[in-house]
This record gives sequence, C-alpha cells and structure tokens, in this order.
Amino acid sequence: MNCRTLLPLLVLAGCAGQATDDASANVEVYRVSLAIPDSDLQIPFHLEVTDGVRAAVVNGQERIDVPDFAVESDGATWRLRFDLDSVLVLRREAPTNPEPRAIQTGEETTHRGLWTLNRGARGQTRMVAKAERVRLDVANPTQIKRFTPIQTIGSPRSNLQPRYAVDFSSSQDPAVATFDAPPGGLVNGTFRTTLGDYRYLAGDLAGDFLRLSCFDGHHAFLFHATIQDDGGMNGHFWSRDTWHETWTATPDVNADLPDTFGATTWSQTADPEAILCTALDGSPTDLGHVLDGGRPTVLIVFGSWCPNCHDATRLWANLHRRYQDEGLRVIGLAFELTDDTDKELKKLREFRERQGVDYDLFLCGLADKDAASEALPVLDRVRAYPTTIFLSEEGEAIAVHTGFDGPATGEPHQRLRARFDQLISDLLDS
Repeated sequence: MNCRTLLPLLVLAGCAGQATDDASANVEVYRVSLAIPDSDLQIPFHLEVTDGVRAAVVNGQERIDVPDFAVESDGATWRLRFDLDSVLVLRREAPTNPEPRAIQTGEETTHRGLWTLNRGARGQTRMVAKAERVRLDVANPTQIKRFTPIQTIGSPRSNLQPRYAVDFSSSQDPAVATFDAPPGGLVNGTFRTTLGDYRYLAGDLAGDFLRLSCFDGHHAFLFHATIQDDGGMNGHFWSRDTWHETWTATPDVNADLPDTFGATTWSQTADPEAILCTALDGSPTDLGHVLDGGRPTVLIVFGSWCPNCHDATRLWANLHRRYQDEGLRVIGLAFELTDDTDKELKKLREFRERQGVDYDLFLCGLADKDAASEALPVLDRVRAYPTTIFLSEEGEAIAVHTGFDGPATGEPHQRLRARFDQLISDLLDS
C-alpha cells in the first residue's frame, strides 16, 4: 500500500472471512465510528458480533475476522486485538431513559471506547470510538448504510463513472479510482496507485456528494468528494488521526497505471551474506545462507502491519502450495514497526499462522523505507510493501514487482495473478 500514511486495523491482523451459514447464530451489526481529532468527522465501518463471542469487520464486499475478540469480566467491555500493536476497546453504555422494548432487545445498544495503534518511532494513534447497533431492514438486510444520513437536494447523480484518473495533492504519481454503484445509493470502490491499492472502500452517494471509508486494523481511511457539473470530482482524503490531503478526479474509461515491473531494480553486485536477518525461532542468519541451494526463488519484502501484504501473502501461500513440489521456493523478508525483536518475531509467528503460510519468514529490519533500503542493498530502493523479486536458480533477478493490486481492484488483480503465474513457469522451465 502507498504508505504515505500507514489502517487498520483489521486487515493486517486477519484475513477475509466468510459470513456465517448457521441460521441459528445471533448476529448483531454495529456501526463503529472513529473520531478524527479537532474535527466533526468520523471514519465509519461495520462490525458484526456473532453470539457475543466472535467479531468481524465489514468493508462493503469484504469481511475480515477479528483474530482476538474477548469480553472482559465485567460483561460490558469488548477488547478487539488485531495484533500486538492494534487494539480496539469498546464499553457498553446504559441507555438513557430507555424504552422497555429497547431494554429487552438491545436495539439501542451503544458502546464507546478507544482504538490505539502503536506505530513504533512514528508514535501512537489514539482515536475515540463509538459503536451503535444498526437496525436491519428485514426486506433488504444487505442494504446497511455505512454513513449517517445527510440532507441533500435531489436524488443521487447518475454521472458517477466506473473509472477515473486521479491526482493526489501529495504525489506526482498517477492514480486510478474505480467505483461500482448498485441501486440504492450504496457505492463500493477503490483507488490504485503505483505503490498499491486502498483495498475495499464502501460508502454512499447522496446527491452529488460521495463518501467512502475503510477500516482494517492498521488503516482507517475516509474519502469525501463532490461531483462537478462536468463529471469530475474534487475530494478530500483522511487517514487515521494524522493525515489529510486533497485530490481531483477526471472520468477516463482508459485510465491505467504504468507497468510496476521494473520500477525497482536488483543489484547483482551487492553481497547477500552481508544482509542480516533473524529466523522466526530467533536464530540469526544472513540472506546469503537463506538463498543458499540454487533453486528458483520468489522473495517477498513485506510487513505484517501492511494490509496489501496480507492480500499478497494469501496469494503467495496458495502459489507456494501449488508449485513447491515443482521446485519453487518462496521466502518472506519482513520489515516491522519497532526494534523490539522478540515482539516482532511473535507478531510474525501469529501472522504466519493466520495467513496459512508454510514458507519461511525472516525479520530483516524496520519498516521505515530509508532504513529498509539501507538494510536491503540488493534493491536500489525499497519503494513499497510488498515488493516481489523473482530469482532464477543462478541467483539472477528475472523480474521485480513493486506494490500489489489486491482483490478489491478486480481485473488488475487477475492480470497480476496471471503475470505471476507466467513468471513462475518461466523460472521453473529455465
């Protein structure tokens, strides 16, 4: 992901889950809002709580299981731990002058609390949270509004286009936005950049005003935009509690990004044995020994905090299982948020288990891109997480890919998967 800003919450800690098929399960849906400090803005997302013992974050078409959901001994406090750095605590409030039916059904239940995210040297995110139970429309149970209603003039504009060329004020690099607006005013979409995508965004279109958000455990995104008479958009983007910038968009059915293969290069002169890393059992090693053996290898530079890396890891876990018997080796090189080795190794072990990874992972340094570039001189620079390197059995890099088009991007994701498959075939056939 383009980590000019680093969310949430959920994605980093969990994988996309499946809705329960147990008709007897008691599923409550809450609208959780994270307050952006010094403003009246909220970053909303949906939270499903099943039988009071399981929880999942919902971002439109995506459902992410919370890996560690606990009810504390007071029976009124929920603790949602996404990983060792990301925790959301919500405490149930007693209703004020409740109606008898609300007491019996809990339909007016409200929780308040705090989301905290430890970002290492970048400080700590602290965002006040409020969770309100959503009353479901039995006739349209999937039409759950993500944002609170706003008064608008007129019906939703019909000129929201499926694809836009986008300019973010903080970047000179191009971006592309894609949207799907089914009947009812709900909108799903994402933004693609040369460093990654913004994953599953969900929201609505009210009049000429577009609102989208996402929460995944380490990122909390909010997009606002006004559709202009010419079909273009002027927008704002907020990330967590620290980032705000503007953006503009122009309808363009052909909008696309440059090829992100080749943006980063591999150095054949750097010495892999000089690159130190730590195995998950805590034993020190170096990249030269990790690569020893002369096999076709895929190296993935990633971070357990990075939602795009979660998407990529799920894909590579499957590809590794598919091709390992043909001789493919996959290795993950992790760059994490703090210099607490024991803590970061524990996070990586949890990450490996949750993602179903059966290839080797190594801790290689801090996620800061300058520090990571210095620690990994086999690349000209670490520009994005993930970065994927395809090495022949002779140790020659046949391709380097920067960033990742995740499943939220649709067709670009399928193109990238096909390209990865072809590169693996080329490695194994060489």
